[in-house]
Amino acid sequence: MVKRPVYARDQKVIKFIAKRVKELRLENGWTQEELANEAEIGIAQLKRIETATVNTSVSSIYRISKALKVNIDTLLNGVDKI
Repeated sequence: MVKRPVYARDQKVIKFIAKRVKELRLENGWTQEELANEAEIGIAQLKRIETATVNTSVSSIYRISKALKVNIDTLLNGVDKI
């Protein structure tokens, strides 16, 4: 039997990002659908990101920050303190 590598998931970081994406989306007055369209990601993916049910890609984080017109560091501000 081949042993598969175990990939770490830091649930605290995933939840932090979920909260920040939702906060920034609401500050812009956008629905999930509007942000998904602006970020060019699927609505289902955005919902998974905001509910912390997916360990999303850096590419998706980049697209979201670009759509929200913030730097990635703004999106991740405070993650090092959790």
